[in-house]
Amino acid sequence: MSQSVFKDAPAPCGFKASDIGAYFYKIRDDTVRPRQFLGADNADGIEAILSEREGHSLHEIIDGDEPLRPIIDFDLSQEVLDTIEPKLTRKEIGNLLYRAFIETCHEIFPEWNDKTLTIASSSDAKKMSLHISTTGMRLPNIAKVSVFTELFREKLPVGLQKKGIIDNIANVGPSKSFSLRMLGSPKIDKETGSHKRVKKVMYPKDGSVFDFMIRPPNDESEVVDSPLLKVPETEVKRSNDTVPEVSTNGEATQADFDFVESLLEENCIEGYTLSFPSENIPDLFPLTRNSPSQCPLCDREHTSDNAYIIRKNKSFRFYCHRANHERKPGTRNPSKKLTINETALNREKKLPSPVKLEQSRISNPKDRFVWWDLIRMCTTGKKFSRTEVYEAIQSTVAYIQKKIPIWILKHKDSENGLYFDMGAELKLAKFEIKIIEYGGESVKLKTLIDQAVIKGLIVYEDYDFLPYPISVSQPDSDFFNLFLGFLAKPATKVNKEIMDPILWHVLNVICSGDEKLNEYIWNWWAYLVQKPEKKPRTILVLKSTLQQCEKNIITDFIGDKVLGEHLHYAGSDLEKMLERFNSVIQARKLIVMNETGMSSGEWHRFNGHLKSLITEGKVSIERKGLETKRLKDFAGYMVTSNQDAPLKIDIGDSRIVCFDVSARCRGNMAYFN
Repeated sequence: MSQSVFKDAPAPCGFKASDIGAYFYKIRDDTVRPRQFLGADNADGIEAILSEREGHSLHEIIDGDEPLRPIIDFDLSQEVLDTIEPKLTRKEIGNLLYRAFIETCHEIFPEWNDKTLTIASSSDAKKMSLHISTTGMRLPNIAKVSVFTELFREKLPVGLQKKGIIDNIANVGPSKSFSLRMLGSPKIDKETGSHKRVKKVMYPKDGSVFDFMIRPPNDESEVVDSPLLKVPETEVKRSNDTVPEVSTNGEATQADFDFVESLLEENCIEGYTLSFPSENIPDLFPLTRNSPSQCPLCDREHTSDNAYIIRKNKSFRFYCHRANHERKPGTRNPSKKLTINETALNREKKLPSPVKLEQSRISNPKDRFVWWDLIRMCTTGKKFSRTEVYEAIQSTVAYIQKKIPIWILKHKDSENGLYFDMGAELKLAKFEIKIIEYGGESVKLKTLIDQAVIKGLIVYEDYDFLPYPISVSQPDSDFFNLFLGFLAKPATKVNKEIMDPILWHVLNVICSGDEKLNEYIWNWWAYLVQKPEKKPRTILVLKSTLQQCEKNIITDFIGDKVLGEHLHYAGSDLEKMLERFNSVIQARKLIVMNETGMSSGEWHRFNGHLKSLITEGKVSIERKGLETKRLKDFAGYMVTSNQDAPLKIDIGDSRIVCFDVSARCRGNMAYFN
């Protein structure tokens, strides 16, 4: 008959509440949330647990002062292994570990039998993970196992001695406990909650689960002590047990209050009513007794005594007034540190889904919040609510699920203009942001962005260039719109000091005094703004036989100051515009091709493709790392040239409008200044 008990209780209250304290064998199930503690009195009970929880991440819990087997917990990532000098293979490291364990066993127990060695592995390509123990002897207590581990560590090369590699899991003090994953159990990925790296037998091949336990039932192996296992008489430092000085972190918010409530629930502290801190002591949360319950500090039931919680930075500690009163003279007030054992990701999954913005902010040209502002939220060290963080993410990041995923980020240029950047990967440094609901705990920004994708906050069906007039509100669409509006806004009054020189220059220099051409070019430029969803369907060619006539001075003004840099592109490298990897012409309203440095042969080579761009309503954009995309194209094209015939004009071709730029102001520095 199985003598096991299954108690649902979040860590670490199982033992404190005595729900499995009476059982000699204790097992923790990390697969479920909250964690579950299980107890058994014999081998049958353990086997029942393993059978009922097959495939779960089960951990053997070791506490008390009973004899137990020595255990080595070895973890070495491949990344660290590659840096160790001299270079070692995994097989060579394994042999070093086995020899060191065998030597240590023989040092403290010369009669120890090598054949009682046990080795279990949960290694994979990213990490080498081994548990080494023996069925041939036991050590008197946990403290002796800790000393054994240090004797073992000294026998390894210096590169393998680091505490992050040899984890002395028994080095927890005489009154504490530790745990080790059981044979056949997977490890829980803290980020995703998925199972990985199942612990499997290496030696002996026919070993049972009891051969790989630290304190198995019916173990009759010899209990060995040795002068080499002498526990150093070091002063036991009571770290974190001092009375916290009350800091001044500011007024507690509702999110702070909710987090403290979750801490009380997670740590099984019941029978109190939680109150907000006072203005005088903003980091002390009073607890008023409302029903009898067990005090975790006094270890007995209280019926009337009150308590309190003190916050210091990101740490929270529980204090009991009776425990303070009964403490020994000269000692500090006893306290209990309150923790949540779940990862931030698991807690995030349990919280209410973040709210999707009714109106998109990332495509709103009036919204100046950009990717850099989100990064600054991480680097300032300030705390933000989940609502603030998810709004910031929705304002700066978009995601499109394709065969090759597409990430889009909103940026700001040096002229305060907005633009989008995109790629197949979201490469982030280890940015973290402090969340109020987690007690100020830092959470990886990438984790929160991934959650925004999963919840559909930043996911779009596809992307396109969908410009709209200034007088029209931003339209709603399942498509991500690359259009961010025009830089210049409608003016109620014309500034003659600005416009008169521009009007004179266009008429007398660009149009050489031709009134019809002057009217045409202004209508052409106006069409870009007034009918942004249409193409002009003609190309303007500004040509002059002499250089330094400043043909670009007016195109730069229209492009950068009226349309905005994100809608204007000017360049002399025609390959960037007319061949592969042409993303520079994506989502533009004005594209100016300057012939500087280009031969007439190169112009004519691109002649046919350029003419098709003038009238076609779509353009194929090829960006490195992404699939080729057909986008709507409403760009107007201009060419500035010092050649007499930069484009080949066929008879009846009405797509090209030529301007003979006057040289009347050439070299007049005072005029251009």
